[in-house]
Amino acid sequence: MDMLNAKGMFLMGMLAVLGLTAGCDDILTTTTEDDTATVYLYNYDNDHEYRAELHLVSDDSLVSSCSLDEYPDNGYADSLEDIEEDYYYLAVFRDKGTTETGRSGTFHLDDNETACYAIEDDGDVKNCN
Repeated sequence: MDMLNAKGMFLMGMLAVLGLTAGCDDILTTTTEDDTATVYLYNYDNDHEYRAELHLVSDDSLVSSCSLDEYPDNGYADSLEDIEEDYYYLAVFRDKGTTETGRSGTFHLDDNETACYAIEDDGDVKNCN
């Protein structure tokens, strides 16, 4: 590992310890002790950043969103937390733009459940559970 990557990983770790992560909540600081669900997000695209939006199926309302940086070297995942039990879908937008590049199918989250989705090189959203 070169020195620049080592310094970057150290800084990301320190930010996670301090709770100062950008984008979404850091998977390393996730604690779900209440009756809410969590959606973990991985960006496996080496060339693009994405914005991920979690929507309710019933009325298409936006529940939560976050920015996902280009593919990280350490398999880092972002998360959307404190999600109430309901039916959802995930929409992603390449380079944080306004054109939707991918969408998950409808999925149901129960209390204390986790879901996992990966964004691939072409912007497709895949379930990784």
